[in-house]
Amino acid sequence: MKRLILTTMALLCSLMLRAQHIEKFVNGQMETYPESRLLDIYKSCFQDFMGAEHLVSNTQAVKAYLDEELETTTLDELLPWYYEPCGIDSNYYRVSIRNIKENIISEYLLLDAFVRSANTKTRPSVESWKERWHQIIGTIDQMQLDLPHYDEDRLFIDSILSAGKYAISHSPSYREAYHPHYRIVERSIFEKEIKPFIKVTVKNKAMQKIYDFKALTSKGKELDFSTFEGKVLLIVNTASKCGFTPQFAGLEELNQKYKDKGLVVVGFPCNQFKEQDPGTDEQIVEFCQLNYGVTFQIMKKIDVNGPAADPIFEYLKAQAPTEEYHGLKAKAAKALFKTISNSVEKDSDIQWNFTKFLISKDGETIKRYAPTTEPKDFEQDIEAMLD
Repeated sequence: MKRLILTTMALLCSLMLRAQHIEKFVNGQMETYPESRLLDIYKSCFQDFMGAEHLVSNTQAVKAYLDEELETTTLDELLPWYYEPCGIDSNYYRVSIRNIKENIISEYLLLDAFVRSANTKTRPSVESWKERWHQIIGTIDQMQLDLPHYDEDRLFIDSILSAGKYAISHSPSYREAYHPHYRIVERSIFEKEIKPFIKVTVKNKAMQKIYDFKALTSKGKELDFSTFEGKVLLIVNTASKCGFTPQFAGLEELNQKYKDKGLVVVGFPCNQFKEQDPGTDEQIVEFCQLNYGVTFQIMKKIDVNGPAADPIFEYLKAQAPTEEYHGLKAKAAKALFKTISNSVEKDSDIQWNFTKFLISKDGETIKRYAPTTEPKDFEQDIEAMLD
């Protein structure tokens, strides 16, 4: 009798613990993907239990499908993560195709890991999955989640399981909101063969600073930004025929006032916004000097958005993706930028000429100011960084 009681208690504790794990996973799923339906929770749990929905017999077809995804999907469409566990037990991982597009891993590596995960691992039976899902849905019912189409989704899941099937697709709302593009990889394969590459990349990205970059001056000479370590940097994308062009005067005033205290101002001409800087590098420098007495460094003309964007501005946009617009006029200008600029594709993109980035002496703090913000308006921030 005592043994029976202990066995019963152990079983109850195990069930309670399992329910807690299910609740934690479901709550995390809904917090991360609020547009999820029961279909999407089912799919995550199923993938974690069974892996890929099917065996892979035609690797050429699988590769062709992946090639198409890579060709038609942009980085902006992909979720920001490189990988995530599929479900409650993390038996399988979703590995984003972002890893390929950012050259972290090769297409072959992900494809090979996916095929082996699908074909070489022992797959549980459909009956064992039905039993597992019964436990999960029982807990979800008790959570009383306000999921859209809950009854409809549950009936659909019950119907496919009754028919001896199990695989389903993400819900339309999930696909529309999150554009899922990933491959399922078994945990041991992922941790041994893919995760180390991702860890190195993430570490390198975290360590990168403005001082790691180089760029060409207007005279075509390489400028190593490591020479600015220990100084406060003000980087601006400029234009000679823009409504904000008079800000050259304000930038030069800051340069003259603070250069001996450690401020370095660097201007990058750009012709992406209504072609407002069409001249040659030599003409641009001459214009700045003759009209505004500019003495700070003017660089070679670059792109700041799009596929040819200069790496420095890609870095700055990633570190400081947003800017504030103060006042009705500034907010109206922001709305105008979006309608007339052809190069802006995402919120972090440079919205117009004379976006400014202020970088602290150690490179750790980067502040971004809108084109409508006059140089004098953030003078206090410069002084604070110089102290």
